[in-house]
Amino acid sequence: MIHQVNDKAMGMYIFIGLTLFFLALLLMSEYIGRNFWRFAPKEHLKQGEKIHVYVNGKYDRHATITSVSDDSVSIYGAVALPVDYRGSFYAIGKDSVGAKLVYVKYRRRYRFVKLCELLRKGFCVEDDEEQLMPDSHSSENAETKDETEVEDEM
Repeated sequence: MIHQVNDKAMGMYIFIGLTLFFLALLLMSEYIGRNFWRFAPKEHLKQGEKIHVYVNGKYDRHATITSVSDDSVSIYGAVALPVDYRGSFYAIGKDSVGAKLVYVKYRRRYRFVKLCELLRKGFCVEDDEEQLMPDSHSSENAETKDETEVEDEM
């Protein structure tokens, strides 16, 4: 009878301990997520560099970035690929058909993308601001276009 009481009390202590651990993990998730990326490789993709493109987990092609905008990357001068998230060494996008596109600078880094995506979603990690920065030409052209549209409306 005494053993049963101690076993029940021990189970309660384990339950309380696990609850407190997961509560602390939940509260510290953003802090853990930000600090995890310090250990991830930093390989920023820019215009004129080569990237490896994967479609739905399968290697698709090796291409050169011809231009970068806020929500897409252009390759071959004409093909615009969507960008939804920018990581420290990769970028991810979904096209209109629902295919998942992954862009990496070095092909060997692709194996880490799934782990990083899991941690990114679990710890609410934000975009890397330096990854795939939009071309200065496209932002200047957009500002000029907006100014001319405002002048035309007046």
